[in-house]
Amino acid sequence: MQMYVTYDEEADVLFAKWGTREPGDGGGSRDFGLGRFVEFDAYGKPVAVEFLDASHGVDLAGIPNADEIRAALRRLGALIEAQVGTPA
Repeated sequence: MQMYVTYDEEADVLFAKWGTREPGDGGGSRDFGLGRFVEFDAYGKPVAVEFLDASHGVDLAGIPNADEIRAALRRLGALIEAQVGTPA
């Protein structure tokens, strides 16, 4: 399943969304503590997760689809490193 990850540097918020379902389709959200919020669709399936204060690290413990999010963040990190280059 395709994962989309965005980061708002000004707000320091990382947002990960997977699939084609949209957050806010009737399922509501759940606070997982530590600035972590998971959005669900009307069927109770997780569709997105928001991490506040993301520059301090992202805790995936107990978050649905954590392995997919971890893999997407690794791919994103590799992509950024390839675009920026490795510091000397």
